[in-house]
Amino acid sequence: TLRWPEECGEVIGTVYLGFVVDAEGTITEPKVVRGIPACPAMEQEAMRIAGAMPRWEPGQQNSKPVPVRMIMPVRFRRP
Repeated sequence: TLRWPEECGEVIGTVYLGFVVDAEGTITEPKVVRGIPACPAMEQEAMRIAGAMPRWEPGQQNSKPVPVRMIMPVRFRRP
């Protein structure tokens, strides 16, 4: 689950994470593609989320699993 970084106060925004889903479905090479300059702790939290994700279904080409590069938004919004 996403944890709100308390030091960010009422800052809202979206962190874009880039990563590769390898042929086994494991997340590799996570990095922040675009962050929230007002609160770097949100970028750290998004990276934590990337490390905690379960295996994904890998991409396929010619019925064989292949690595796929993905970009995923992680939205920080107060309810």
